[in-house]
Amino acid sequence: MKTTIKLMQNILEKFNLIANLTAKFLTLHQQLIVLKRSIKRPQIKTKDRL
Repeated sequence: MKTTIKLMQNILEKFNLIANLTAKFLTLHQQLIVLKRSIKRPQIKTKDRL
C-alpha cells in the first residue's frame, strides 16, 4: 500500500514538473515573439495621454 502511494506521489510530481516547464517555455516563447516583432509598437507621447 505504501509503495502504491509513493508511486502515485512520484507520478504527480512528474506531471507537476512537466506542467511548470511547459508554462515557462510558453512564457519565454511569447517573449521571443514580442522581441522579434518586425512592426514595433508605436511610442505613446504625452499628447496621446488623457
